[in-house]
Amino acid sequence: MAILASEALTWIETSIGGSTQDPGVQILNAAGEMLTQMHEWRWLEREDQIGVVSGTDYALLPSDFRALVSVHESASYSGVSITTLSHLNALKAAGYSGQTFFTCAVTYNTTISASIPTPVLRLDPTPSANDATLFNIAYLAGWTELASDDSAVVIPAWIKPLYRQLVIAYARGYDEDDETRAAPAGQLIEEHLAVIRRGETFSNAVRRDAQINPSDGRIRKGWLQTGNQQYGGHGGAGYLRTVPAGPSSL
Repeated sequence: MAILASEALTWIETSIGGSTQDPGVQILNAAGEMLTQMHEWRWLEREDQIGVVSGTDYALLPSDFRALVSVHESASYSGVSITTLSHLNALKAAGYSGQTFFTCAVTYNTTISASIPTPVLRLDPTPSANDATLFNIAYLAGWTELASDDSAVVIPAWIKPLYRQLVIAYARGYDEDDETRAAPAGQLIEEHLAVIRRGETFSNAVRRDAQINPSDGRIRKGWLQTGNQQYGGHGGAGYLRTVPAGPSSL
């Protein structure tokens, strides 16, 4: 059964003996952001198809995108080389012609939305035709923002105890910060989070999550294959290279 934000808000009221001075949904979202970032959860792995527009050198990523795992062309399932934004810019500056495969890097576009930097998949060469399903991507999703008490909290049932601890930690931390300013703002929350990270609830959740797919694949060329080796798939040696680069106007 899906958890609603209204249920999670009762955890706050029970833990601090009333309502908090901070908006309840804001606390739920802060706890959710921490939940998705505190471990590379397999339950956050997603697949999707993304398209391109002729003459535009980037593709929009899913709205819940957090980090890229792998990219393939949908029709041929041929590889797409993931690189750094610096190297991609160098390729564009060199102006190679006749390239038969795409090179890409995740970066932030600041022109799509005036208020929020948008992660995109920057491409070389620039696509010469529209294709709504050009790429298959695997990625890690981020937190799905809760807008109101009626919003569904999109998490597996077995992660609920950990999420509940995080919600209470943020509620108590904010409440204690408001009541006593002896410690720097946010320090009390960090202390609560440190206890959670050392606890059995977090350890059990990590073990349960690892059981979703107990194998990382067969050994190829001396390291675990978790996708095409040139991508540095989820958990692979090059994985960190797929984290979005800093803001860019493209």
